[in-house]
Amino acid sequence: YVFSISGTSITQVGHTTDIISDSGYYMAVSGSQIYLAGGTSGLVVGDISNSAHPSKQSAFTDGGLCQNFFSVTVSSNTLCASVGTDFQVFDVSMPGQPTLLGQISGIGYGGQVLAQNGIAYLRGSGGSNRIINIATPSSPQLLTTIPNTSVWNNTIALLGNILYVVGENG
Repeated sequence: YVFSISGTSITQVGHTTDIISDSGYYMAVSGSQIYLAGGTSGLVVGDISNSAHPSKQSAFTDGGLCQNFFSVTVSSNTLCASVGTDFQVFDVSMPGQPTLLGQISGIGYGGQVLAQNGIAYLRGSGGSNRIINIATPSSPQLLTTIPNTSVWNNTIALLGNILYVVGENG
């Protein structure tokens, strides 16, 4: 669904059932593309240049090997995804052909992922947050983990160089 917001009015301007076939989780918008973490449907890329008629451009699926694509984020031409127990990095410079560049396997079931300036932030399983260097997308490196003893997270937000974590005392 696509909505236009003007003041206090919200109007539906577009809709499609073509973009995703499984339950959609998190999504990211960059330029005229939308990137959806589509669960077992994989990573789904849609063209939203015509908001009245969004359309599916491509999909990346691993045949269920990594299970659910849960969260995605885009920073420039780099897309980061939380996939099952893995963290994956894609090149999306050609949105119709996302290319898997690198991953960290077994990092723990991830949740929400955010990225900017060569760093990704993964709200991980068990309430821990992981900070990952993605400056070299083909070789992502875990920099540190904020343990759940500091904060048991529910959601994260990023503004500039500040990571906000909403959760409970660890």
